[in-house]
Amino acid sequence: MEDYIFTGSYTYQIDPKGRMRLPASFRSMLGTHLRIGYGDGKYLVIYTEASVQELREQRKAVDPYSQREQAKLFRDKFSSMKDFECDGQGRYTIPSDFRNELDLKDEIVIAGNDQLVEIWSKYNFEHRDEDDIAYWRFDKKYLEEKPQQ
Repeated sequence: MEDYIFTGSYTYQIDPKGRMRLPASFRSMLGTHLRIGYGDGKYLVIYTEASVQELREQRKAVDPYSQREQAKLFRDKFSSMKDFECDGQGRYTIPSDFRNELDLKDEIVIAGNDQLVEIWSKYNFEHRDEDDIAYWRFDKKYLEEKPQQ
């Protein structure tokens, strides 16, 4: 994969047709042939050609018979991906099924996450840590109660 890093978070408007812009610094690193798909949470991920190729290589290493869960994850990831193209005015359109599923309207957040670019509803981005905090509290409680060996 290419050696670049996406950092920062940016709030943008999304219009009723699902059109949005990306930060200029992200656009220059992403290239032109992009895909979009679900992330592992309440957000979308923008995939570059290189990141799709890397996923393909990872998928090839998975045995669909002995690694059924991993194979299913890859199937779900690839089957949900769609082309993500820029129009003549520098806008990208998020497909309606993605917008509806993740409540992407009005304001969205474009977030860099190392070699990934994520698209969040502003609400979900602002509340993203609540699930993490709940898991952390559960793990901490479990570890404190677990008998020492």
